[in-house]
Amino acid sequence: MLVNFRQRWEFYTKPTIDFLTFDWNKSDLYQQKQAAKKIINRSDGAMFIISADTEIDPIAIWEIDCAISKGIPITGVDVGKNPEGTIPEKLIGKMTKYGWEWFAMFINQL
Repeated sequence: MLVNFRQRWEFYTKPTIDFLTFDWNKSDLYQQKQAAKKIINRSDGAMFIISADTEIDPIAIWEIDCAISKGIPITGVDVGKNPEGTIPEKLIGKMTKYGWEWFAMFINQL
């Protein structure tokens, strides 16, 4: 399925998807995990933005593990130019390309 401009615009004007975020810089590790757990528990699916540092970020890995333990469908989006060696082990085979048409394929499966 391709997402055209009208459909993309509706993502913003008539949101049917909650984009949940949390300011990690203003909290300690315990608060981060509790906030992430609450967000993940309310989610139908989780899409992780993957960069060169994700694989070594303990919070990112914990979030992936938390989503998996809750049985929540997950996918990763690689934003790096050279993805070799940067994809966390639990997201191998669950990656998607960057772009609304690829995001829509994951979202429509939820």
